[in-house]
Amino acid sequence: MVTFTARRSEPEMLPPARATPRETKSLSDLDDQRTLRYYETVIGFFRSNALPGRPDDPVKAIRAALMEALVYYYPIAGRLREDGAGRLVVDCTADGMVFVEAYVDARLEEFGEPLLPPYPCVEELLCHVGDTRAVVGKPLLFMQVTRLKCGGFVLGFHICHNLADGFGMAQFIKAVSDIARGEAAPTILPVWERELLTARSLLPITRLYPAHEQQANGSGSTARDMMLSVPPQSMVAKYFLFGPREVSALRDRIPAGHPARSATIFELVTAVMWRCRTVALGYEPGQRVRLMTTMDRIYEVSDVRWMAVNVLNFGWADLAGGGIPLAGDLTSKLGSDHMWCRNENGEVSTVVSMLLPREAMDRFTEEIAVWLSHKDDEKNLGIMSSL
Repeated sequence: MVTFTARRSEPEMLPPARATPRETKSLSDLDDQRTLRYYETVIGFFRSNALPGRPDDPVKAIRAALMEALVYYYPIAGRLREDGAGRLVVDCTADGMVFVEAYVDARLEEFGEPLLPPYPCVEELLCHVGDTRAVVGKPLLFMQVTRLKCGGFVLGFHICHNLADGFGMAQFIKAVSDIARGEAAPTILPVWERELLTARSLLPITRLYPAHEQQANGSGSTARDMMLSVPPQSMVAKYFLFGPREVSALRDRIPAGHPARSATIFELVTAVMWRCRTVALGYEPGQRVRLMTTMDRIYEVSDVRWMAVNVLNFGWADLAGGGIPLAGDLTSKLGSDHMWCRNENGEVSTVVSMLLPREAMDRFTEEIAVWLSHKDDEKNLGIMSSL
């Protein structure tokens, strides 16, 4: 696999292309969560095509499109601060975002065929953001555009999660691609209105939802939970590919007539991975292990497969792959992300990330291998998840 060192320009601050409103915007109760105070890392690989309209300098075109997109998405050019109550607000100062231009002596196909994570030297495709958990008073978006010697390029960026979730990130990058393609303005204009998700007054808690209760000591104690006792930096990361063949193998495990036979790919893969992960972590048979599709301190599953696949259209460059790499803030990678890709046969597939302690990862890999085997004597293993 290819190795390289990026040749980077000095970071520069990109402001909006024109004057923007100077105001303070409040975040919603959802955005203001302390667990979201980090920079999410996203990467995208683009292949140059032969369609007309390709600019002489794609990086210069993207740089100009970023500045124009910031006119519409001007809070991204601002800074976060804490108000008197400790809540985050966005000061729309037009200070700008960080932009870095880079070059690596590698072709797109050298990153792997098929193009699947983990990507080689991924840190070289991302600019330095400092402490990924410190978000107050810093630029809210850091982007590096890396040229490849084949004419393609890589977008690598860090964006403050308090400001945007995955869909918000994709919408902003879509705006950039719209403008870089020649549109006068983004085809979808942003809407703030986060006050709609802010409580007018905080009511007292009268009943704690069972899913949020602390488990009792004993079989449910978190003291022996490896996911809580092993720091993320000491864990190992792996990706697991599920193409049509693998999905078919999983469906064959479900007894005929069972309702799970009609499960979506996301539901099916998540249920099997949840089962294997639970076994690998050594949870006791009677212990409750909850799976959340948003965020939980023990396990998270996010379906981001189609987030940008059908919306990022530069016209002169095609999205070849990418997603959320296991780089940047590792504590945010304790969950699993389902990402779009193509397998070695060019078939649309799903690749899923997993971060576990080494001992648990070895067991998890063995469990997944059993589920994906095609041995007749191992069929009809029931999925014990309640999904």
